[in-house]
Amino acid sequence: MRRRLIIRLGVALMGVLDRILVRCSRLGDPARFDTADFPWAAELERNSALIRREAEEILRDAANVPPLRRISEDHKKIAIDDKWRSFFL
Repeated sequence: MRRRLIIRLGVALMGVLDRILVRCSRLGDPARFDTADFPWAAELERNSALIRREAEEILRDAANVPPLRRISEDHKKIAIDDKWRSFFL
């Protein structure tokens, strides 16, 4: 009961919080961010081939990637079957 109330309150406040965050953001709210604004992005770009190979390896045995609804209780209503799977990097 308490959890549902907290979720409803969060959903009700989400729009307001989003607008506050956009106003306070040093980067604004562009459709596409410049990777120069994120120094760590360069390392990801340098390692993109390795990251891709790792993802392909995981996907070879996709049945072992856990369903999202088993990872997160909050997703049970939208991920009603085991088709939505998630592997967090």
